[in-house]
Amino acid sequence: MEHLRLLRLLDEEGHPLDARIERTLNGLVPRFRKHFPALQDEHDLTEVFEQAGRKIAHRERERGGIERLHGYAWVTLRSLATSWLRRGSSRL
Repeated sequence: MEHLRLLRLLDEEGHPLDARIERTLNGLVPRFRKHFPALQDEHDLTEVFEQAGRKIAHRERERGGIERLHGYAWVTLRSLATSWLRRGSSRL
């Protein structure tokens, strides 16, 4: 049941992300794994999710709370995962 493990996500300074953002991102893990089967390594998965969490937290600090966080988080994850997969270092 490794795939059911919750991610503990950190911000740029090593502090835990806001619980609301972390909960939303953890809820998207199964969907993410289904849509991005090439990104299954736990380290890579955590890196993409932390980047997404940081972007979302930054956006909320700058402009206030995000009304539809689930949708915003999915679009952010999808964009970051696509970029991650296109980078040469993530391809073998």
